[in-house]
Parts: sequence; C-alpha cells; structure tokens
Amino acid sequence: MDIKDRFSEESLQTIKEYLQENNNKSMIFKATFDDNELIQEPFFLSLYKKKNFEETLTKVGKNEVVIRTTKPNQLYPSDMELELSEELYNRRNIAYSLLSSDLDDFYFVQDIDRLFLEEVNIENYFSKDGILAKEIKGFEYRKEQEEMAHYIQDAINEDRKIIIEAGTGTGKTLAYLIPAIKWAVVNKKKVIIATNTINLQEQLLLKDIPLAKSIIKEDFSYVLVKGRSNYLCKRLFNELSIGRSIDIEIFSMEAREQIECILKWGNKTKTGDKAELPFEVYPDVWELIQSTTELCLGKKCPYRKECFYMKTRMEKMEADILISNHHVFFADLNVRAETDFDSEYLILPRYDMVIFDEAHNIESVARSYFSVEVSKISFTRLLNRIYQKKNKRKKEKSALIRVEDTIDEKDLEDSQQYAYLLNTLKEEISILQNIGDEYFDEIRKIYETNTEAPIRKSLNNFEMTKSRFLETLRDKKDIFQSKLADFLTLMMSFNNVIDEEKEKNPEVINFNNHLKMFKAYIDSFKFINSFEDDNYIYWLDINSKRTNVLLTATPLNIAEKLSTVLF
Repeated sequence: MDIKDRFSEESLQTIKEYLQENNNKSMIFKATFDDNELIQEPFFLSLYKKKNFEETLTKVGKNEVVIRTTKPNQLYPSDMELELSEELYNRRNIAYSLLSSDLDDFYFVQDIDRLFLEEVNIENYFSKDGILAKEIKGFEYRKEQEEMAHYIQDAINEDRKIIIEAGTGTGKTLAYLIPAIKWAVVNKKKVIIATNTINLQEQLLLKDIPLAKSIIKEDFSYVLVKGRSNYLCKRLFNELSIGRSIDIEIFSMEAREQIECILKWGNKTKTGDKAELPFEVYPDVWELIQSTTELCLGKKCPYRKECFYMKTRMEKMEADILISNHHVFFADLNVRAETDFDSEYLILPRYDMVIFDEAHNIESVARSYFSVEVSKISFTRLLNRIYQKKNKRKKEKSALIRVEDTIDEKDLEDSQQYAYLLNTLKEEISILQNIGDEYFDEIRKIYETNTEAPIRKSLNNFEMTKSRFLETLRDKKDIFQSKLADFLTLMMSFNNVIDEEKEKNPEVINFNNHLKMFKAYIDSFKFINSFEDDNYIYWLDINSKRTNVLLTATPLNIAEKLSTVLF
C-alpha cells in the first residue's frame, strides 16, 4: 500500500519538519483520522524513550493513532510495543503505526476499527461457468454451494450473524472461505476460523486455504493458532537443564529418556512447539517445561525476549486469517471475560469475524470453559505446588521452597516476620490438607454406592443448605472454608514481606502467581457451595476408584454469557 493511502500530505510534511529539527531521532506523535481514514494533524508528544513510553501513551485519546518514527528498514515492533498497542486497541480503539524516517514506508501494528467497510462481491465465483469452474480441474457445480456462499456474502455486507446447516458434499468450506477472505483482504480485517477437529484444521491449512488463495489471487497470510501449553517455557527448561527443579531419578526409565531427548531438542528448536518431538510426550514430563499463564513471570521473566509463545503473538497479529480449534477460541474468550481484555494473558489477537465450522459442538465446549470446578485432586496438587517438604520424593520444587532457596532473609526489611510466616505456612499447609481431605471424604461417604461404577449426583440449594442429613457435611465445609481463608491470609502476609525482592528475584513473582491460584480456588469453592445462582446447575462426580471428588457448577444457558463476550 502506498504511504499516501493512509497518511495525508500535510501530516507527512509536519512529521518531516520535526525529523529535520531532531536529526531523524525516533519520535512519538499522536494524530487523528479524517473521513477517508487518512492520518491527519500529527501532534508531537516526545522523543522515543522506553522508560517513559507508557506514560507518553496516556496522552493519546480514543480513536486516535500513535505514530513512532523509526530508522529505514526497521519497521518491526518491540515486544513492549506489541503488548501496549494491543491494549490500547482493545480498550480505546487506538491505532499504532511505525513510520520510516524516510517517510516512504509504514507498518500498522494495530489499525483502528474501520468505519467505512467495502462490500464483497462473489457473483462470478460459484456459477456453472464462474471462476471456480475455470480454476479447479474437474469442478462440479453445486447449487447448494452457490446459495450458501451468497447467503454468507449478504450476511457479511449487512453486518449480521448467520447460521447455516450444510450437508456432506455441499462444498461448504470454499463457500465460506472465499467471501470471508475477500472481505478480510479488502478491509484489512482479521478473521478466525474455529473448528472442532484436528483433521479439519489440517485440511484448511494444507488444502482449502491455499486453494482459495490461488482462486482469489490476493495476497494474504494465515496461521494455525495453538494453545499456550503446546510451547516450551525457556525459564522452566533452563531450570530443568541445570537440575534445579526436579529429581530426575523419580521418573520411570521411559520418562527419563524423554527428558534427555527434550533437553537436546530444547537447545536447538526454533519454535518450541512440542509437535516437533518425534514421540508423544508423557504429560508429567511435558508439564515440567510447558508454558502456562499461571507460572508465567510476565515482564519480569529473564527469558521474555526468547519466549516461544510470545514470538507467536507477532505471527498472529500479522496474519489475516487465523485457524484455531473451539477449545483455544473459548479458552481465550473466557480469559477476555475474566480479565477485561487484558492482552498479557490473551491467546488470540483482536479479531473482526469468527467462523465456527463444525458448530454443533460449540455449545458443549463453551459450557465447559464457563463452568466452575473444584476437586480433591486439584486441591492436593495446588497445595503440593505451594509447599512440599524437601525430604519428600518429588518431581518438582514447590513455590515456597524456591523462595526459601533464593532469598537471603538478612536482605529483608522484616527478617523475623519472614522466618515466622515461612515456618507457619509449612506447618499450616499439612493441617489444611487434612481438613480438606476430611471434607471431600465426607462427600464420598454420603454418596458412595456398593457398585464400582463412577458416581454422578445432581445437587440443589435446599438439600445442600437445609437438609438435616447433611449437617455434618455442612460443618466440615464451614471448617474447611474458614481454614482456606486463614491460609490465604498467611500467604498474603508472606507475599507482602517478600514483595520488596520481586524486582531481582523471579521466585517472588512465582509465589505471587501461586497465591492468585489459591485465591481462585477459594472463589470457586465459595461460588459452588453457595448454590445461590439459579442460572447454574450443580453436581458432583466421584471416580470409580473413589480417589477423587469433583464439584461442578455449569451455566444452564450460555446464551447470555456469549451475548456479552462474543456476540
């Protein structure tokens, strides 16, 4: 695109004068858009300095654009710019552009929501003697495909939603791909195609989208989006490499062989994607080094610039078409609902259209991501991640031990309080575990049957809060909930004491992440055990071995939730 398609001549002249006055140093401007979406009236904010960059951006208003001038051929954003530009766009529809100091090239890291959209026209594509017939050898005309494509075209042009049921052999994939891609290309928009199966993702990636590209003859990019857990975490990998995080001898022979292979692969891989490995990784092996939101140190991570997952964000932001599965899409949607579109934790970039293929599955997938769960096993795992005794056979160091191993209490302002809280947490966690076990075991005893089959039982407000037969369970629940609150207070106090070290010690941030996970568990526990929300249904599951009790609250109708965060 020519630079004059997005920058007015007056704006370029104004920026040119500032560049000449400042020896072509990198500068920050804000500007507005005219009715033709040309950048106009640039206003100089400051020279570009990383330390006060965020503060400078607070001076930019809704629907404006941030412009940073760069050296020629350096039109690529930093990780910080990627994050800040996405946040500005999500919250205030602020665009972000890099502009070459030669004023001959530019790159929109984030563009605004365009006000005037071009309509798409697929009139000549699906007819008997249309473009598909000419481009595809052995093309078979299908009336249903042509009708479906036109229905989709009309829905796009009229900015409305559409649901289509198409039988096998309709040619539905091209029927939605061609109008959607043409709309994305002409309007510089981003489209997500979410499928239920890996097979369809691969078909789209390797066959259908390349075919559509050859037919449309437009330049656009597309990428497959994977969940965060598919990528290696450089920090955890480094800890595994130097033997800090686990005792490898705890693992089986096969698992140790996998670890050895991963240690070699991790130093060579360019993507960190576990799909590169020539074997199916054992879950307990991969979790040692997988990237997760819960354990991410964010901007404080020493390996942030090398982060494989963060690198994928640039690819996703630049792509016109994203291919994901339903689980990735609704995991991202759930994060958006919980974090007010905080870009630090989002899986997907901002998008403009969603196509659900295999859409008959989305209700169950969406419901699972908007459900609330607590279980005996998840509680035990969480406590073990917070603290396990050093002499206990373990596969990974707990958060509290990591803090203890890396902090010199003499450096702390209140070293006595640190020592007291550290020891108290160690003592109280085993007590909390026992109280939690008593609560979940009481549920098991009440609902256990003589069969070896799994147990599922619906729960209701009256039974759980009023029935005299469940008085003992309610007493144990109250004791457990009170102890959870006491332990949370201890964790928060300890976190406050060690907070002064967070700038130089990533294990402090790691402990804070575990504090957030513990609080989230309490919030879920309280919500389920209140049984107050009539929009949810409640039930319990007990596995066949009777080793786990799972409590679940699921929204009865997800339409309202989806209406808020999706539609």
